[in-house]
Amino acid sequence: MEKETTHFHKEHRRRVKERFLQSGVSAFADHEMLELLLFYAIPQKDTNVLAHALLDRFGSLSGVLSATHEELCEVDGVGEHVAVLLRLILPIAARTEILKEKKDHDALETVEAVGEYMVRRFAGENSETVQLLLLDNARSPIACVRVHEGVINSVSVTPRMLIEAALARRASFAVLAHNHPGGLAIPSGDDLATTRTMQDAFSAVGIPLLEHIVVAGNSYTPILYSIHKNLAADNSPMRFSAAYMLKRRE
Repeated sequence: MEKETTHFHKEHRRRVKERFLQSGVSAFADHEMLELLLFYAIPQKDTNVLAHALLDRFGSLSGVLSATHEELCEVDGVGEHVAVLLRLILPIAARTEILKEKKDHDALETVEAVGEYMVRRFAGENSETVQLLLLDNARSPIACVRVHEGVINSVSVTPRMLIEAALARRASFAVLAHNHPGGLAIPSGDDLATTRTMQDAFSAVGIPLLEHIVVAGNSYTPILYSIHKNLAADNSPMRFSAAYMLKRRE
């Protein structure tokens, strides 16, 4: 009986893989895509039941792939291998888009281009992290460095830490970004103070800080653009250390 069951699962997996190779996922339901993915974390067992359980728990394929490691492990049948595999999918997809942009040498010249780039960069992140995007003289990405995990402030993220990363890669411009997982893309008072400190520090070494982006899900707020826009509207004499250097998308 056990051998018959094993043979059935092998044949089922073979048919599902052949179907994918012939037609792609366009004809697959969400649970079938998840079932296929789970083949590579759960050998020789039925993954259909677990695929349905995950969708029932998180509501959608997107919900499954966005769940935290801890949340995934709460589902019966999910072990370390399954949780890690599922948590990898969105970051890999986001990295693929980023590398595609870099290969095409797309310059990030507008605030929208920078914001959208960082939204993709933070896809799948469930903890607050700080990243530093470094650009060459044509404003094409050189690297995006993960510099810190945790709340951004002047103690945890120092100007020296960021400037050393920029100088080591011979960057011409820099963009600071952090996320608010599960929250809103609204800058805090500490975010504003950190932005001012970092802009002054980068200016001192001749590398303009183009923007500080706050990301929450698919939303983002460009702090420097928001500040300069508000100050200009108020006719305020107060300014940050440099004129705003990104354009708006037309």
